[in-house]
Amino acid sequence: MARQSRRLISPLDPLLRWDGCISVESRHGAARGWRLPHDRIRLFGPDDLRHRAAMQAGVRVCFATDSDHIGGQLIVDSAADIAYVVDIVAAGVVHSCPVDAEGRFGIDGIADAGRQPADVEVWLPQFGLIWLAELYVDSDAVLAGAAPVAHPALVCYGSSITQCRGATSPTATWPARVARELSLDLRCLGFGGQCHLDPLIAHTIGDMAADIIVLCVGINIYAAGSFSARSLGPALMGFVSTIRERHPEAPIALMTPIIYPQGEKTPNQVGMTLEDVRDVITEAAHTMLEFGDSRLSLIAGPSIFRPADEYLLADGLHPSGAGYDLMAARLSPVLKDLLQ
Repeated sequence: MARQSRRLISPLDPLLRWDGCISVESRHGAARGWRLPHDRIRLFGPDDLRHRAAMQAGVRVCFATDSDHIGGQLIVDSAADIAYVVDIVAAGVVHSCPVDAEGRFGIDGIADAGRQPADVEVWLPQFGLIWLAELYVDSDAVLAGAAPVAHPALVCYGSSITQCRGATSPTATWPARVARELSLDLRCLGFGGQCHLDPLIAHTIGDMAADIIVLCVGINIYAAGSFSARSLGPALMGFVSTIRERHPEAPIALMTPIIYPQGEKTPNQVGMTLEDVRDVITEAAHTMLEFGDSRLSLIAGPSIFRPADEYLLADGLHPSGAGYDLMAARLSPVLKDLLQ
């Protein structure tokens, strides 16, 4: 039976470690992780990008405890029609916790029989503007710092299809599933609608620890017409080259857009179809390979999410939860080979 007396923990407690983010912002005792540097966020330009960078995709709060109950409270954007879920990973087991109308979440009965302290990760919702107000454990539970991270670092950059709003929970996004499958330490830079090869993001990735980097580019570029057939290739090669300068040995996987039936042969405002965008990305990748970037790999998006998988598109563009599961299952062995 769960104990009734609880110990409240500030999200800013020094025993807690915030992983998957670059910086942590605090406000009135609550906290949230930023996936771009908060102290320099105005340098990154558009408000829409800043908005997405404040979302918690891949962000988790880590500590160790022997508590039988773990829970907490979020401060959520009440205007958003979102069914929030928090994942509590205790001793490697995922417990998905719906967030109630007051922002509360929790799980009972997770301590092992010997009540030995175990590492815990509290994965925050991957979409929406939320703050972590507090965590709590049993009043007599041990609270300690989590074990140091010992896994290679995975950095994923992309659009909403990398942020994965439609995944069933924070650990069910394809980047999180791949990281779990391959025992990698995730940094998710999926920014819905905002994957436009911004130069400072390339510099940010260059500044991160990164043992493997996945760049899923093209769908936002197609939708917004942010590059033309003339400008896309040079912009992409410049973006990758900036990252490569700081990570000379890391595998970089460049992935073209997955299928989007409505856009495959439909010209956008600069006259490019989605097929054209893929062709330019592919040509740029081949050029970089020809000029010596042997650690660069090209992944065809339609090989990861195929025309036959169209029924798993929730809205004709974004995969459903099952669709993201499928992407992870197909990407994991590809990325595993790149890590060899």
